[in-house]
Amino acid sequence: MTKWANSYKKPSIAAASKFAKNPFVIAGLATELLYISFYLLKWHFGELNLHTQIHLNLVITLLVILYLIYFLVLFKAKFTSANLKTIFLFSVLFQVGFIFVPFFTSNDLHSYIAIGRVVNQGANPYIDTYSQYWGDPLYPIISNYWSGKPTLYGPMFLFISSFINTIGLNHYPLTFILFKTLLIGANLVNGYLIYKITKSAKALFLYSWNPLVVYELAANAHNESLLIFLLLLSALALKHKRIFFSFIFLVLSILIKGTTTVFVPFYVFTLFKQKLSLNQFFYKSILIGAFCLGIAAVFYYPFWQGRETFSFLLNFYHGQTISPSLGIWLLDQVVSYTQAFKLNNFIFLLIGGLTGIWFLVNKYSFQKLIFACFAVYSVFILTKLSLVLSWYLTPIVALASLNVEKQKNISILVVFLVTIYHLLLYWFIK
Repeated sequence: MTKWANSYKKPSIAAASKFAKNPFVIAGLATELLYISFYLLKWHFGELNLHTQIHLNLVITLLVILYLIYFLVLFKAKFTSANLKTIFLFSVLFQVGFIFVPFFTSNDLHSYIAIGRVVNQGANPYIDTYSQYWGDPLYPIISNYWSGKPTLYGPMFLFISSFINTIGLNHYPLTFILFKTLLIGANLVNGYLIYKITKSAKALFLYSWNPLVVYELAANAHNESLLIFLLLLSALALKHKRIFFSFIFLVLSILIKGTTTVFVPFYVFTLFKQKLSLNQFFYKSILIGAFCLGIAAVFYYPFWQGRETFSFLLNFYHGQTISPSLGIWLLDQVVSYTQAFKLNNFIFLLIGGLTGIWFLVNKYSFQKLIFACFAVYSVFILTKLSLVLSWYLTPIVALASLNVEKQKNISILVVFLVTIYHLLLYWFIK
């Protein structure tokens, strides 16, 4: 009996020892302790404000340590299928722990709640502002800088926000927990979809352990998680040559937030490069175009008020903000802001056009499409946008993850540059 007991225990002890020495386990536990530290900071200081020097210093210090662990594992660990579950389970642990705190350093979640409440008042968030409803029961809690401005988000997100507010009634904790559950849940699925597309443990790690992704999409609950979710569904459909569904998911991502509009030309080029006769190409183009426009029309119809629907959005993105793209900021040091904005528009169109030509003249492959989208979106963020905040960079990490097995060095270099940009945005936005 003793011999049997000893023989039973040895494999368990050996397995436990092997598990404890797993670099992903060590790094995962250290990472989780650092994420718990954000709770301690919030408990000690109350609301964390990046415009307060000590808050900024502590947040950046924690993020730098998180990035050091992340890149150490990325360069030193062996990514095999045996470590797949460990990588995924730790990504769940990192993010689920943030469900019960609304946010840490960005209160955009309150803006998400507010626009849904405007919809539920029977008003139009593209015209009306939340500040008009100062008698709303949640107004004293969720009002912020954006309460006095129309929304910048797509109509699909307005309906999602309206639905969550309907379930949450006037109960703030329930409402923010429902929002965070949706956004964090979508981001966890994003990791799965990246693995489903790439079959790569490294790709899963590159996205789901990335401190920018975890902190901005889980801790601060930004809606890029939904945008990326729909974009990845579109990429998965493309990989399986379901062109029609790829367009549908792309349009839905645009209806969350319009930044993925930059991918539309490359999807059209993809359709063009299929082995179709001219008649088939025009037939499919008309069918897909009509269906996509129909979906957009259905979502926009309840809020449509002609040009005025987009007037704030267009004025905002053609205006001057405290955090423009790197290209605009650099040129603004030597020429006027207006000239810097126009020059960066030209640079974006030039590089985007050259990327489109490169894509058209080369033989089509799914990986070439991902690379083209990856390149164009990166240039879009660096040049075109008049407002760039750190969470705008998360789709770049997702696209880099899809590309990591084919172009490892480029993907990792871009993720490293995104890291630097993330930290600089935090530092300079103060």
